[in-house]
Amino acid sequence: HQPGLPVVALDDIRDQLDLDPGERQGAVVSAARERAREFLRSARPFAWNATNISRHLRASLVDFLTSYPARVHLVYLEVTPAAQEQRNRARDRAVPRAAVARMLDRWAPPSPAEAHRVTHVVADPGEVAWPPA
Repeated sequence: HQPGLPVVALDDIRDQLDLDPGERQGAVVSAARERAREFLRSARPFAWNATNISRHLRASLVDFLTSYPARVHLVYLEVTPAAQEQRNRARDRAVPRAAVARMLDRWAPPSPAEAHRVTHVVADPGEVAWPPA
């Protein structure tokens, strides 16, 4: 959604640290925040790519980002359960079903009040193929 911007991607960091998605993620988040600090200190725009499914997780991240100060644009992506499962299977390291179930229990789409800007991108219910053609 922001081509050309550098990306702080938790999946990439997880791969670099050789951690499975179902394991504790403290080291991943710590490394991601440090990478983000480098961009924030130099006032360079970047994208944060992670599944922040709960208001609590997003609030913590937004508070961190705006402490620099930064303007925050949340992009909420929603796909069908079938597409979600297909994308998970296509990952190098699939997220375990139990972890997905825990995440869905905490899932809450962002409200407009959570950031400077919030964009909702909801996939067509007939869309399943990934990556898109």
